[in-house]
Amino acid sequence: MQTIRSEKILRGSDSAAAFIRRLFAGRTSSLPSQVAASPPAIATSTAAAKGPEPYKWILNPTIDILFSCGGMMWVFYAILQTGLSPSLNNGPAAMALWFAMMGGSFLFNNAHQPATLFRVYFSQVTRKAMGGFCTVLAVIAVVICTPALFNHMWASIIFKLTLLWGAQHLTAQAFGISLIYCYKRGYFPSKREKDVLFAMMNLAWIVAAIRMLTYRAYGEGTIAGFTYSFFKVFPDWVCKLTEATFFLSVGVFCVLVGKRYFEKKQMFPYPALLTVATGLLMSVADKTVIATWLLFTPYFHSTQYLVVSAAFYFKERGLPEGVPLSKISCMLLSRIGLSYFLLLSVIGYLISVSLPNLLNSKGIPVALAFGGVYCMLNLHHYLTDAFIWKLRDPQIRKLLVA
Repeated sequence: MQTIRSEKILRGSDSAAAFIRRLFAGRTSSLPSQVAASPPAIATSTAAAKGPEPYKWILNPTIDILFSCGGMMWVFYAILQTGLSPSLNNGPAAMALWFAMMGGSFLFNNAHQPATLFRVYFSQVTRKAMGGFCTVLAVIAVVICTPALFNHMWASIIFKLTLLWGAQHLTAQAFGISLIYCYKRGYFPSKREKDVLFAMMNLAWIVAAIRMLTYRAYGEGTIAGFTYSFFKVFPDWVCKLTEATFFLSVGVFCVLVGKRYFEKKQMFPYPALLTVATGLLMSVADKTVIATWLLFTPYFHSTQYLVVSAAFYFKERGLPEGVPLSKISCMLLSRIGLSYFLLLSVIGYLISVSLPNLLNSKGIPVALAFGGVYCMLNLHHYLTDAFIWKLRDPQIRKLLVA
């Protein structure tokens, strides 16, 4: 596979593009045979896939379980259930939790949105096909969110919409990644099973969204320095009916999974099951403290995105000669891997922290500056991700499932 060619990134200068190319240049080889071979077809039958068996993990078992499937989220959720909250003033345990929350936001949240930009503009698979389109999406996000820097009411509306869409974005990502783990293990859900799983994941974010618009405990708080208001839209019975429908879908899904196991001796893969359960928990768990989202988002959603996007990047540019896919995680500590994450972290900090501070120095209130930039980044992230991660695309599937 060819090394990445330098191009102007977001109308950047030629010298900047050349610098990035030099930073990421290095010897690359053709993808190993496991990647180059056709991936298992996404079929509705349970027939064994032809060709070499895909590597069963995205990076490796430990990283996947903790940071892609949601293991770290369950650890933090268990801690929060004891009543401990992140704080600098309530003892060492609360202080450690506070540093974990802030560190996760800095290392993972700020980096995972630039990973989308990197995926679009540096990917040979994506740049030519969707680079211009994704730039248009960025312009749309800026146009929508710029008034939020100057008008608190518009900022409140856009921020609320961003949060509501965020619930859908989270469960959609968990749904897609659960399918990746299924396909990697030769488990191909039937159309009915996939439809029920899809409905269950969608009902989860709908429950989260309706709760935000029904109960004050779910519908107000402070994120990115911006305090968003509560808008009561639905009566209580609508929320309870939606919750009951969701739990019914969970029951149907469990019946289908059990039926398949007893009839065909095929167990739903446990990494996929953990991914689904984590996505559902994030959407429907009782939200007693804002720390729930401030911890769960970086240590499940953001880390999950970084795991998948890093694996995609490493596979696309080609692993070093002789390195099998089972050793793909070694790329994390290579010059290429360290440069990749360093660049994401720097860009994430500049956009998420430095840009709002710059706007604040120009007279924009700090809450509106951080809130407006937060919405711009996330809306573009949501819009772009809806188009660039499609398992139906053979080239995308080849790199994700291999």
